[in-house]
Amino acid sequence: MEIVTTHDNAYDAAKHAARSKYETALHLAATAKDAARDAVLLMAEVGAMLEVGWEATRRGDEATTRGSMAESWGIPRDDAEKALWLNRNREQLELELWPQDVAKVSARFCGLLPAPFSEGKEQRDTERPVTGHWLTYAGKLQRNLSSLISDRPLAKWRDDERESMRVALQPIVDLWKQL
Repeated sequence: MEIVTTHDNAYDAAKHAARSKYETALHLAATAKDAARDAVLLMAEVGAMLEVGWEATRRGDEATTRGSMAESWGIPRDDAEKALWLNRNREQLELELWPQDVAKVSARFCGLLPAPFSEGKEQRDTERPVTGHWLTYAGKLQRNLSSLISDRPLAKWRDDERESMRVALQPIVDLWKQL
């Protein structure tokens, strides 16, 4: 920035430069948001293609894993897992419901958040009992939903709000049906 000798010129120059940089920053942020959303939706499509490939492969070669299949397609195993996960949550993405877990995976895929520490992931015990953490979470969800409905009865909800809630709760309903 140039050295300005008078107060008015310095003020005007700073004001103009700040406004210009602010507008540029807003434009870049909007462009990045749109590009990130497009990237996430494309990654969900990759997940759908991986599912199709997996179904075709399972019929012929039981020894092939999803990870090895994805790697043979030139898609790193971690990215394939994210793509499959995003595909399973596609309804939420398309309705622009970005719950915290979807937003985190999406931000990690786009490089906005660092990847989680995942060493030893394959070695985790898959037969762990249901812990108090999940039961506590379910209790909090129940209390929050009860509070939401008591503050604003379902009869007053818009159709899009009802649909958003249906989509968000569907995985819980599906789990409940399996119990």
